[in-house]
Amino acid sequence: MINKIYIYGDDAHGHSVYDAFVQALTDNGITWTGEVVYGTASFATALAAGCQLYLKSTTGMSGSIAAALACYPALQVIMPAGSNTPNHHVYDSGGVLPNIIVTGGGDTQNETGYDVEFFSNDPVTIEATPDEQDLSSYSNGYIAGLLTAIINTLACSIWEARYRAQVTADRNEVGRVSSFWEPKNGYGKINVNAAVAFVGLIPADPYLQDVLAIENAALQAANDSLTAYSITLQNNIAELTIDNAALQAANTLLVGYQSRYNQLLLSIAKRNPVAEGHQNLLTIINTFN
Repeated sequence: MINKIYIYGDDAHGHSVYDAFVQALTDNGITWTGEVVYGTASFATALAAGCQLYLKSTTGMSGSIAAALACYPALQVIMPAGSNTPNHHVYDSGGVLPNIIVTGGGDTQNETGYDVEFFSNDPVTIEATPDEQDLSSYSNGYIAGLLTAIINTLACSIWEARYRAQVTADRNEVGRVSSFWEPKNGYGKINVNAAVAFVGLIPADPYLQDVLAIENAALQAANDSLTAYSITLQNNIAELTIDNAALQAANTLLVGYQSRYNQLLLSIAKRNPVAEGHQNLLTIINTFN
């Protein structure tokens, strides 16, 4: 269930993104009772605060993929491709969409930048003429609301809702070049009712493989570091062992020298027993032997 979302920007723009999010739920007969947090915090901070969705209606999507993946699947990031210019190929996914849900805006087709996964109308901007330019910032909020409607209706995972939306989306754009996914219009416009009614199999989440790959790489790096540290310690122990042996040998020599020196002093004292000083020396030497 989605009950806490994070929206980038505590300003008029951010609040309008939220309005679009709520409108999508309202349009599907759902009343939003969850919590919204506004700000400019990182994905990790939003995750730590218990948010499940991060709506960032700004540019910079491609540069956010790694940070978003690091918080996945507990936090799903949703961002526009990054341009409101029609037919602007902002991001080339090569047909492999990132873990971020990339969105575009338009009434009958995507009128903003792409590659995208979905597009939708912008419910915030008042259009003076039919099909006037939509803004992807607010379409981004609306698409997040549509996905939330699916998730909260079915009590399913974000990935399941995402997949259901992909296979059941409306794809009626004029000039669509693919019957399933294409760069400009993505999978099409989300149809909440069709997504909820879908009865096909849900495949494994492909983005979890990316998460596991990152975690395995981190574990391998940590293991390599520990191995290197262990080798360093072993080398240090070997060097200390050699040093200790040398010190013991030196100590043995010193003990031998000290014994011979004491014997020499004792011999001198015995040869001159009359002098008081020699007698005292003899007494001292005897205390060490």
